[in-house]
Amino acid sequence: MLTTADIRSRRGGSVAPLPLLLALVALSRMLPTAAACSDHLDCSLNGVCGTGGVCACDAAWKGTRCDEMAFEKLPSGQLAAYGVAPNITSWG
Repeated sequence: MLTTADIRSRRGGSVAPLPLLLALVALSRMLPTAAACSDHLDCSLNGVCGTGGVCACDAAWKGTRCDEMAFEKLPSGQLAAYGVAPNITSWG
């Protein structure tokens, strides 16, 4: 079993403190990772699994798994969805 002294002798005399190591491990788990796909189901059926295991999303979708809508901002001065401003529905 390695001891702290063994590690210090191998690394030139310094060892990172345990809280720092634990913080680095926790941070590494929060970083996004590239999600590899193997078929179209991995791309939420909103794209195709391309070469290298990367999803190529259809036009209205984005994200590593094509599971996020790709909304665009409404140009200024354009009327809302129902052609009137303010956007009032008839669903009551």
